[in-house]
Amino acid sequence: MSTFTKDFQVPAENVAGLKERVKEANKRAAKLGVEPIVLTVGDGVTVSHGKANGLEVTSIWHPATISGRTPHYDGWGFTASLELTEEGSIIRTLPGLECPPEHFERGNVCDHCGKARNRKNTYVIVHEDGRSMNVGRSCLKDFLGTGRYDPMLIAGWFSYIWEELEGDGEFFGSGGGSGAKNWNIDTVLELTGAVISCRGWVSGGMVNEGKHPGPSTADICRTFLSHNKDRASRGEKELVAEIREALDATLESRKVDAAAAIAWITGDGVDAARDYIFSIRVLANRGWVELKDFGFACSILPSWRNAKARQEEDDRRANENRDAAAQSGHVGEVGKREEFSLRVNRIIEIPSQYYGEEARRLHLMEDADGNRFKWWATSRGLEESADFVTVKATVKSHGEYNGIKETVVNRVAQVAQVPPAMAA
Repeated sequence: MSTFTKDFQVPAENVAGLKERVKEANKRAAKLGVEPIVLTVGDGVTVSHGKANGLEVTSIWHPATISGRTPHYDGWGFTASLELTEEGSIIRTLPGLECPPEHFERGNVCDHCGKARNRKNTYVIVHEDGRSMNVGRSCLKDFLGTGRYDPMLIAGWFSYIWEELEGDGEFFGSGGGSGAKNWNIDTVLELTGAVISCRGWVSGGMVNEGKHPGPSTADICRTFLSHNKDRASRGEKELVAEIREALDATLESRKVDAAAAIAWITGDGVDAARDYIFSIRVLANRGWVELKDFGFACSILPSWRNAKARQEEDDRRANENRDAAAQSGHVGEVGKREEFSLRVNRIIEIPSQYYGEEARRLHLMEDADGNRFKWWATSRGLEESADFVTVKATVKSHGEYNGIKETVVNRVAQVAQVPPAMAA
């Protein structure tokens, strides 16, 4: 039996609308023969958003939970639908579940009948014992036990609520109206960069969890691209003008970032074992995006920026380690007690696994020549400092860690603090 639970925050003014949508969704559930969704809404909490013109801006948010069971029969559960495109599958997984990675690229294959047909969708079902299958629409009833289980209707029933909670519908104020049915992925990412520069990155999850009052970045992009100046409110006009100015002023740099983000997600260096990564890679390879997929598409840019920042940090640390490896050498004679001028760069406390036993503290130190020293102690005998101190210590061993030579000492006792000029 597959169950799902989704915790989120909902603004007070939208509670009534959410309850009505759940009520409507459960009417559909009764017609489909599946179990209804359960909605629980908690007491409101006042959230401060700072001040505007000297006045405190607050809103009331309610904690809420939606839970239920996915369609199931004889141990098999409906898990995901795969929208088949020439570039790959766009995966829509039912809430709280994960589509098994081996089905990401199964494409137009039905493991049940084995027949090759011109299918727009296939469906992933998972047994409670861990088995999973890719099946066509006509074969799904053989596993779910009744012809009433139309997978498209089931997926639509779940997404009726879920798309609202992910910021894809009107419930949280996303843009609508007329306009293009789909947008070039480069254009969407260029716009996303301008929106982020003006308003910062706001995911649908941040809005749903009450961490940001909204709208999300994807919703602003939708509003911008579907903007109709003759019907728009004054606030929308001002928002669009702000984004337009930022986009015009930085368009060339936005184009560079968009191209780099697309090259990153479509390249070989990204692990697509997660359905989210797999899906945004498919969108990037396809080259165009529908409004309903803006939550996916807009997230490509901050995901690339985060990956780039992590890579830069990894490169920085690798360079530091290479420099340290070239600089650090073994000091002193093993077994001999000597004086050293050392600086404590970091102290790491390791809790004991045994009750009543003191924690161990790893002192990471170096001398003025960049030679690394390590000392394990149960007491905090020295403090982290930019200054050098003179200590007496016994050289316990000469070792190496991550390719960097280090001198391990014990029985460390401070003699005196060394002025920085003398240490240098």
